[in-house]
Amino acid sequence: MLALRGKSWEAGLTVALVASLRQQSLTPETLITGIVDDEGALLPVGEIETKAHAARGLDARALVIPADEPTEVAVSGLRIVRVRSITEALSRIL
Repeated sequence: MLALRGKSWEAGLTVALVASLRQQSLTPETLITGIVDDEGALLPVGEIETKAHAARGLDARALVIPADEPTEVAVSGLRIVRVRSITEALSRIL
């Protein structure tokens, strides 16, 4: 059973929905976390370092995070990509 807590899944769900509507495929190489506000801006989320380590554990090569995320994180083999909006995230992922 899938259990989602908090709202940091919103960006991933939005990207998956747009990819589906565009009939485009997603790869597990790039993952995303973030809260999407009403204007499409990506808002900071908690536990970014934990999420970065989990992404790397899934063999991701990049993690897209909100540009205003205050946490600096460096995980070997994982590129951190900061974006301001879901539109910018889509252009990096799709």
